[in-house]
Amino acid sequence: MPVTERSFLGSEDCSEWTQAIGQQCRRAGDRSHDILGAMVDERLATMIDVLLKSGRKQLAVPIEATPETVPNEAFSLACIARCADLLEGELLLYNGGQWSLARILGRTLTEFWLYGQHFLLDGDRAVEEFMEEDQRHQATQEFGHNQVWEQLESHRAGGIDTRTGYEEPTTARRPNLSVLAGRVRELRDEQGYSGGIAVVRYNLSYRWDSAVDVHPTFDLLRRYFRIRPDNTLAVEPVPEVVDNRDLSTHINEELRLDANLLADLLGIYFQVRNDTDGMSRLQTALATATGKDT
Repeated sequence: MPVTERSFLGSEDCSEWTQAIGQQCRRAGDRSHDILGAMVDERLATMIDVLLKSGRKQLAVPIEATPETVPNEAFSLACIARCADLLEGELLLYNGGQWSLARILGRTLTEFWLYGQHFLLDGDRAVEEFMEEDQRHQATQEFGHNQVWEQLESHRAGGIDTRTGYEEPTTARRPNLSVLAGRVRELRDEQGYSGGIAVVRYNLSYRWDSAVDVHPTFDLLRRYFRIRPDNTLAVEPVPEVVDNRDLSTHINEELRLDANLLADLLGIYFQVRNDTDGMSRLQTALATATGKDT
């Protein structure tokens, strides 16, 4: 993810802003769009395959639990499983030419990476906070049910009452990923891991993906524009890559960063469980896949 700022953003001079946009669109129109030709690097694809197999292998390990209690390890494994699914989805989208859509999955992967670490490093407290967030999610759903009833169904004969009667407990907690990223940083630092990655990943990569490839923002929509030599504007089916990176570099850099998140989460999982054999197998498999020494 480039950290460079685009000079026209935030400019108070509207003409300067418009001119800068036009220049970017013209530069974009000059570049080739061999989308399907920019495939994922073979070694990177092999590395991802190793991570997917390693992550899913852990799911076969039974976990002791009771009907009333789900241990934090189960939640962390569910996050690992979700990260594996998202990474595999990214790989398919990148190889299918839908590189911009893959960033939606990459952004979501960051969320599960943060939650997975929280479960592993903060134990029961993380589970308790997670369940308090679930209370908030349930209340949000009920708000939607109430809106459908009040605005639509209650005004017609035979209207369907979508309300469930759920009342939000006082313990309900609003999810806040920024706060979670800060908490994960503290936990990593306290337990001997480098914590800065949590802050960087959330505040740079996650926010960048949100503005550039996920939400309906100016940053995203304007990259579908192409200004032709005759000064007519066309809307292309695929948005342009931000800045001056070629498509192949963009794909492999972003996907490698996301793969590293799953590798990081698996590594913490093995260390927290004192599973030296599992860690050794993962390191050996990754070294073989990438052609590096362990």
